[in-house]
Amino acid sequence: MNAALNIWNQNLKTKLIGVGYGQAYADIKGTEGLVRVGGNDILLILTGGGIIGLLFYLNIYFYQIKILIKKYKIFKCKSMKILIEQLLISIIYFFFVGITSGVLSTPEIWMIFGISAYVNSLKFKRRISAD
Repeated sequence: MNAALNIWNQNLKTKLIGVGYGQAYADIKGTEGLVRVGGNDILLILTGGGIIGLLFYLNIYFYQIKILIKKYKIFKCKSMKILIEQLLISIIYFFFVGITSGVLSTPEIWMIFGISAYVNSLKFKRRISAD
């Protein structure tokens, strides 16, 4: 709890642009000096990147969700719909897990974003019957 309060106090000093990504440190009892703190992604992004950085961070999630829902409505293939459903569930899961424990440093979230971007690049082609 002390670490979260120290990070929040750093955030209050520079609300708009933050103190710089990776520069959130806390004075934790039982350790010598300041310790770089991980954990709540939203709090760390808010401290490191300020309000502007937090808006970009949230935009990544909401944009991915928006394009996946759009593609879900377009695609008729059942396997693509299942893939998109799984991507949506994963993105929402990682967002909420990031609130309690940091996920930005795990490769899984970036793989999910990459697969989501690939699905967004796919074009829907209608089959024309050869009647």
